[in-house]
Amino acid sequence: MAEQQQNQGVQPVAAAAPTVPVMHFVPKHNQIVLLDEAIPGAATYAPIMQFLRRSRIFYVISENVQLVTTYIDNFW
Repeated sequence: MAEQQQNQGVQPVAAAAPTVPVMHFVPKHNQIVLLDEAIPGAATYAPIMQFLRRSRIFYVISENVQLVTTYIDNFW
């Protein structure tokens, strides 16, 4: 009972709401790239380009594919 009387004036501490990170649009994200290291400024991205050339997805990202919208419509 003595503890109840002592704790009556103490307010419980509310848990702080988690902060949500603010997302910003970065114009350089999601752009088409040329996998050519001779382009000015490409030295920064050279390791990424080398990795992509060695990866299994290189064909997919480098081949010029003709998309047929009818096939896509039929698929969905």
